Amino acid sequence: MPNPTVLIVDDEKNIVLTLNQALQLEGYKTELAAGGQLALEVLAARPVDAVLMDVKMPDLDGLAVLEKIHKLRPELPVIMMSGHGTIETAVKATQRGARDFLEKPISRDRLLVALRNALAVSALAASVATEVTQAVQAPESLPPVLKTFAELRQAAVAPLAEERPF
Repeated sequence: MPNPTVLIVDDEKNIVLTLNQALQLEGYKTELAAGGQLALEVLAARPVDAVLMDVKMPDLDGLAVLEKIHKLRPELPVIMMSGHGTIETAVKATQRGARDFLEKPISRDRLLVALRNALAVSALAASVATEVTQAVQAPESLPPVLKTFAELRQAAVAPLAEERPF
């Protein structure tokens, strides 16, 4: 995915500007939001490939925004970040669909690895979904091994024509 767009969401202006600069230097496009509600508006208006979002924000909690994003676009990778993060918060974030959780101050290298991994997993999931859709629409195009597997699976769940005693 050439030049993915990352939405950076944080109420601390200096953090937004620092992350924006770091990501742009690496070739990413960025969208910026100073709070959770604005982030939802940006997501509704513009295409975004990933979200980097703070947990604690005054207008709308990052975990609440994460849940809304996950319901609207479950395939969109969201990486949460916090300066006051606990293991409990990280667990809640991942349970609600976050791909990763970063503690502030964020290491540039850790940020880039988390973002690359999240985008790679998202691209792989999209590719698999496309392959499955194509296979369902045209089962004759499946490789022979997968055809056999599909036939076995279909036979396993098909009701028996007649019941036979053991």
